[in-house]
Amino acid sequence: MRAGVDHDTIRAFAAALAEAAQALFERLHRNAAGRPEENRFAAVADAYVQALAWRYNLARTGSIVGGTGAVDGTNADRFRTPITDDSPNLDRIGRIGQFRDDSVWNPLTRTYVGGTDTPASRIAAAYGRAAEARFAVECPSGDVLVNTVTLPDGTVVTGNRLVRGTPPGGPVPTSPRGSPPAGSTRPAWRPAVTRSTS
Repeated sequence: MRAGVDHDTIRAFAAALAEAAQALFERLHRNAAGRPEENRFAAVADAYVQALAWRYNLARTGSIVGGTGAVDGTNADRFRTPITDDSPNLDRIGRIGQFRDDSVWNPLTRTYVGGTDTPASRIAAAYGRAAEARFAVECPSGDVLVNTVTLPDGTVVTGNRLVRGTPPGGPVPTSPRGSPPAGSTRPAWRPAVTRSTS
């Protein structure tokens, strides 16, 4: 749970998410079950498009709960922007003060300090520890781990990356809301172990 979000809001969001997931499952089952492979591929692509549209419309109304950056409807386009090397999706993991309840923005350190743990802060910290453990074993002196994915036909493709430290181009200062300053085209970032999907 993101710090500062009440439990009733979380429950309402969870209910909407479950309802949308059920509707997508039924649509996928209706369009794919017992059909030839090309129909199943088309059904999955259709369900994906429907999920993106649902998420975008939810973001537009300011109903997204969780994550970082503006979730009040002002940054909804990020939910339908394709992820590319030039436009990566950066998800910070590790200790994230903004995820702690009652944390306070410190303008000197440009971080959130204090507060109490939330499920989101504990999960992000656990992911950070797991990523650091992988770096220690697989890439002790580097800052990028590339994950690979093996497809059902045996093809191996590049998956997401774990990046630690400052991203290429240097850090982007963030505002107290966790969003980049006005005019910035780069995502919010504070140096931390980060999962970068591209």
